[in-house]
Amino acid sequence: MENGKIRLTPVEQRYIASCSPLPDRIFYDEAIKWKEIMRKSAIDDKLMEVPVIELTKPFPNITRLYFQGLFKNRSVQSYFEGIDSQAHNLRMYSFAKKIERNGFLQNMVPDVLAHVELCSVKVADLVESRVWSYTGIYRGGDNNFLIDTDYLKVHPITDYVFVHGKSEKGLIAVRSAKEHEVEIMKEWFERRQRSSKNPFFRHDSKLK
Repeated sequence: MENGKIRLTPVEQRYIASCSPLPDRIFYDEAIKWKEIMRKSAIDDKLMEVPVIELTKPFPNITRLYFQGLFKNRSVQSYFEGIDSQAHNLRMYSFAKKIERNGFLQNMVPDVLAHVELCSVKVADLVESRVWSYTGIYRGGDNNFLIDTDYLKVHPITDYVFVHGKSEKGLIAVRSAKEHEVEIMKEWFERRQRSSKNPFFRHDSKLK
């Protein structure tokens, strides 16, 4: 990342292309435009170099982290797939807990939890049609949790994939996952499942 530009690999473009901006957010149309630009570039398996300023409106969180220096020492892909305190999932989960604890924002909690659930990076078992998440395992047969490998033209070479966001067909596959990567992510979610501070259990019925 040099001269105010950010270089994105096809996998990193897939993660951004599968983000789920809320329809009522500012610059929503700009986000949808850039999602499609990155989706097409990722499908063509091209590297993309973009002036960071171009992404400040469509993807303010990514650009804020860029200006804070997060990506000097880590890739965008490791940010999305990581399980440390600076990674995407824990930031999302911590935000959900913060909103859930705020007594003045209780009307927002169901929508926030649904958004965090949708936007968190998860792993899926393609053979048994399972997805690990905050409250347990989603199983195939429910149209909400089918895996869409076509949206980003992902051709899995293992039985597992990372998923992020959702298309009209189901959860969007981003890339194949190795078994040890699946175990790391499963364990991370299982720790959340065992936690008494997990906000998803107290509001789970509202997400269905």
